[in-house]
Amino acid sequence: MILLEYKKSKREDNLDISFFFDYENRVKDRIIYKVINFEKNKDLLQGLPYVKYLDLAIVFYYLMPESLIPNVDGSILIKNEHMERWQITTNDLMSAASTNTPKLLGTKVQGIMSTIAEYAPDDDLAEMIVFAKHIAVAIKKAFPCIKVGMGVLGLEVRHAHIHLVPMQSEKDLIFSNPKLHPTNEELAEAAAKIRKEL
Repeated sequence: MILLEYKKSKREDNLDISFFFDYENRVKDRIIYKVINFEKNKDLLQGLPYVKYLDLAIVFYYLMPESLIPNVDGSILIKNEHMERWQITTNDLMSAASTNTPKLLGTKVQGIMSTIAEYAPDDDLAEMIVFAKHIAVAIKKAFPCIKVGMGVLGLEVRHAHIHLVPMQSEKDLIFSNPKLHPTNEELAEAAAKIRKEL
């Protein structure tokens, strides 16, 4: 069955991919993103431009137009070598994909609060906030800070989580700040300090 399908759709001519070298005029408007699990794809990610977000990675594809191969949906995974050839950055890919993905795939990209409002019952949301309040009080006691900030963030993945951040200024709640890389022992020590204050 698979062999029959292959024979029916096999191209007799060679596919001209010269367009793929012209990022600005032929590729940029068809860059999209997809979200994958970071841990399960570590090997793959070594050769790709990506944006890490929590336990996820945002990767980039070129979405082939139907005119290239009629009746075939296809995409090309963007690799580091493509980015080097095009002389662009991961930020350039993210910018293009943020514009193109909703337009080309009909994907609805919305903030986590909109998603929570759409899917989380009020009682569940209220319970999350009250729980976060108790943890925030313990964090403020455990770590020297002026206040504890709260952020509810995420891509359009059907889950919700709350970030509680000890703050000295509002800049501490900017999630694009350089990330800290604590060891497992340091994380365990921080968790123990918070639990002690609960």
